Amino acid sequence: MLGHTFLLFILLIFWYVKSYLSQEVRCHKSRENSLCTYYWNISPMIVLFTVLYYNFS
Repeated sequence: MLGHTFLLFILLIFWYVKSYLSQEVRCHKSRENSLCTYYWNISPMIVLFTVLYYNFS
């Protein structure tokens, strides 16, 4: 089970990097769009906590 959790964590890191780079292109063209930036910063954390919760509960 630990290997499965580690694999998900690695995938999450890759997804976060990809999401961050793409949101840099999309969101920061218009500087006033702070909600877009907030969404891309918070969504990987929600996924991470969900994965950890289901693995350790």
